[in-house]
Amino acid sequence: MSHKKKKLSTPIIVIIFVLGTFALGGFFLWNVFFGSFSGGYTQQEDEKDSGSSDVITQSDVAKKSSIGISELLNILQTPRTTLVLFLNNTEIRPGGGFIGSYTVLETEGTAMQIHELQGTENLDNNAPASWHVDPPQMITEHLGVNRWYFRDSNWSPDFQQSAKKSLAFYAAEQGVLADEITAVVGVTPTVLEELLRIIGPVVVQGIEFNADSVTETLEYEVEYGYEKRGISFVNRKQIMKPFFEAVRKKATKNILSNSIKYRNLIERMVKEKHILIFVKDGVSDELRGVAKRIGAGGEVYQGTGDSLMWVDANLAALKTDHIMERDLSYTVSPVEGGGFVAVASMEYRHPGTFDWRTSRYKTYARVFVPKGATLIEGWIEERGVKRRIEDVVIEQHEEIGKTSFGNFVVIEPGREKRVSFKYVIAPDVVHHINTEKQYQLVTQKQIGLDGVGLTLHLDFGTYIRDGKKDIPVYTTRELLDYDRKISLSLE
Repeated sequence: MSHKKKKLSTPIIVIIFVLGTFALGGFFLWNVFFGSFSGGYTQQEDEKDSGSSDVITQSDVAKKSSIGISELLNILQTPRTTLVLFLNNTEIRPGGGFIGSYTVLETEGTAMQIHELQGTENLDNNAPASWHVDPPQMITEHLGVNRWYFRDSNWSPDFQQSAKKSLAFYAAEQGVLADEITAVVGVTPTVLEELLRIIGPVVVQGIEFNADSVTETLEYEVEYGYEKRGISFVNRKQIMKPFFEAVRKKATKNILSNSIKYRNLIERMVKEKHILIFVKDGVSDELRGVAKRIGAGGEVYQGTGDSLMWVDANLAALKTDHIMERDLSYTVSPVEGGGFVAVASMEYRHPGTFDWRTSRYKTYARVFVPKGATLIEGWIEERGVKRRIEDVVIEQHEEIGKTSFGNFVVIEPGREKRVSFKYVIAPDVVHHINTEKQYQLVTQKQIGLDGVGLTLHLDFGTYIRDGKKDIPVYTTRELLDYDRKISLSLE
């Protein structure tokens, strides 16, 4: 089967494919290696900070890294085939967003070839009939499908695990160059929106795309607008190629004058988990090392201490995540015998109304906590009424080194709901608190999600050292726009 290739020649510091592929392009690497690049969460930083005798309330746990010129050249000169996943975070999924489209790139030095740029439905619809994988129960139940497709493959909140699954499904569905792919990059529309704030609007096929409406405009064009323009359903995403080319051309015109803005944007998008990188074992140790050091891997935290990660999966709720508001709260309280109980709660607010991209919000909500936690109960609060969730309804799993509790939740337009899970904190965490008089909490943001408020109320039944004073309870409220960590010393 032959495939048309589009060749692009790009200098080392030129944007490669709408900023998302900066992750593998020269400009991204150049700024990482020759600048002070601060990315997302890294395990190394946690190891450095754990056990500190002082209260450390870090606004982020990023690690700055500097890489030599030889490593840079090795990465740039190594031939690479990359699967780029466009993760639509207005339809949030555990791995960042619904995989609506994808592309395959081949790069070597400054040369690049684009092999595919299309909607995932084209690949899924042509999947071999002999290949069949049963999807997770929630996908079957709420999406009405009995096969697990590439478009739904990012079910894990850990991008490394999610990308492996996506790559395996891509190969099983006979995707182009599947056997040659060495890396997977995930990019959300937020990257595109922020890029257009720098370069300004672009006009493609008579349609204007600007920073405030680009995601909505693209969604409308591929869902409804194509019919009005006489375009067939099969070709409904044809606008993407000329659109991305228009963005690339406009971005390269002012690359030098806006280089600092681009660099800062990339740094922020990596830290906020809108650009993710997975590299296959044994194919590029340098690139894998860079991705790990700058926190672009999107891993679920596996270190010591307490941890919390709330994960939503929009199931058949259109693009309603574009309007949803969330507030996450976490409380810890002591119990007799030296143990502790925790309550993790998410308040959902749906301020919208029914329209072509907005419906009642339907999510499979899960909270991931340290392995060994024991569920006490779960409940939902709405309009002052508290309703206990039956134990048999709550999904409990041991996965990716964590214990998870989950439940399917529906929020009507104009309504609010608070979903809570109460559980006994894992024995390992309790042991560390009682023996070391230290408490560490890593709170992780879901890939692709924005604007989540975070409230902590931590009570250990003893005083907590806060600078030069002791306090009975530690409280804070902030925005969970990237992974956060606190380390507390107890009396």
